[in-house]
Amino acid sequence: MGKHAQVIVVGAGPVGFLVALGLARCGIEVRVLEAESAIGESPRAAIYFPTTVKILDRLGLLEEACAIGLQANEFCYHVPEHGTRIAVDTRVGLAPDEPYPYNLHFGQHILAQLVMRHLQRLPNAQVCFNHRVVGLAQHSNGVDVTLDTPDGQTRMRSDWLVGADGARSAVRHLLDLPFEGHTWRRSAGACSARSRHPLRASSSAACPSGTPPGGATTKR
Repeated sequence: MGKHAQVIVVGAGPVGFLVALGLARCGIEVRVLEAESAIGESPRAAIYFPTTVKILDRLGLLEEACAIGLQANEFCYHVPEHGTRIAVDTRVGLAPDEPYPYNLHFGQHILAQLVMRHLQRLPNAQVCFNHRVVGLAQHSNGVDVTLDTPDGQTRMRSDWLVGADGARSAVRHLLDLPFEGHTWRRSAGACSARSRHPLRASSSAACPSGTPPGGATTKR
């Protein structure tokens, strides 16, 4: 049996890292397990609304996040096949004293890297890449986790386990839990591009197209 951790978090994305950082800041021993060899850099989430911005502030990450990201109040959905443009102003409906009246635009992998840097400074936190969860066993006093690693199969034990490993979650699969929700009946593509020109926050700064919409301009 491998080393015991109070909490194991499966998935090295923003959700997993933010959970781990919050726990570690409270003095809890936490270990993040990720199946891949590094944080994935393929295009994914890129816009963070006030509810998420509030969490970043609570964890002391907001100043760095604002320096990295593009602050905006507006974005626009584009549906070319219908000629539809839907402008969205995120300030609508916010309380007058809302401390975060904006959203932040930058890549999910950049946010994950930011949080990981802070997490790795803590002595009670550890991040383990190339650790793929292949088995779970629930006990009255904790969870046994079976892992495939570069050194062979091993096991760890924890008091608690958090599954934050995405839509194709190994944790969800091993627990035989459904992934409820709506599936779009169309394919969508995403890509990343760099611009030599400065970006500005405007309704055209984020221009998703197609159905479902899925694109954004971010600062890097």
